[in-house]
Amino acid sequence: MCSSDLETGISNAIVYPALFESERLKITLEPFLIIEGTAQRRHGTVHIQAARVERLPFDTQTPIASHDFH
Repeated sequence: MCSSDLETGISNAIVYPALFESERLKITLEPFLIIEGTAQRRHGTVHIQAARVERLPFDTQTPIASHDFH
């Protein structure tokens, strides 16, 4: 995967039972996840059919200053 294939943000994910069982703790306990899979559009909504779930290591990121848009 190249960096131009990456998308960030909040999304709907379809996680089938076998993947959920194998990744249960990660899915239920981690605050942020990286989900790789196939994008599907149904009834105007985009979902990701999860093939792989990984923890997003946000605690190692350098914080950036917030912006005041007033």
